[in-house]
Amino acid sequence: MGFLYGELLKAKREIKEAFGNVESRFKDVMAVIEKKMNGRLDSPLHLTAFLLNPHYSYANPSIFDEPKMNEAFISCVEQFYYHDEDQQEQVANFELKKIQNREGPFSKKLARTFQNYDYNPAASWWRLYGTETPALQKMATRILSLTSSSSGCERNWSGFEGIHTKKRNRLTTTRLNKLVYIQFNNRLMNNREKIKVKENH
Repeated sequence: MGFLYGELLKAKREIKEAFGNVESRFKDVMAVIEKKMNGRLDSPLHLTAFLLNPHYSYANPSIFDEPKMNEAFISCVEQFYYHDEDQQEQVANFELKKIQNREGPFSKKLARTFQNYDYNPAASWWRLYGTETPALQKMATRILSLTSSSSGCERNWSGFEGIHTKKRNRLTTTRLNKLVYIQFNNRLMNNREKIKVKENH
């Protein structure tokens, strides 16, 4: 998760360079990439992972000044520490400044060398150097430990295959979506019930 948005930006830069930085040549390619990214790979979570990844933030400290990044970060803080305004204030108004200004453990030479290595586990870096910013450390390690996966889609596709059969091939898309939604949530509820039964025995 921590490298996805950054690598997309890098790929876009390299595509522009491959087309000689002539906008008329790369414009159509960029339009396709932007269309695929918008609303999917540029969510507040992706942007916050990019911001909190020291591989990028140490290499380019100006990302802390980008309004888009700040909005995404605040959105994630509000979501992560939902109904805990003290923690929200701590993270957004105090702890973020420590990494931004390279204070405490963030100023160490070893902390700064992280930007030189590709694909180091950023969550481990936060566990090691984020000790003076515990609320931000907790949030960063959780976000940067997330993996990008298609397993949720795979589960839905198998659900679609089970419902949309040769006998039931005239289902409308809306009805099919509703049936898969019901089936998926029914499984979740059944699993939750099984867990409750096990806990009670």
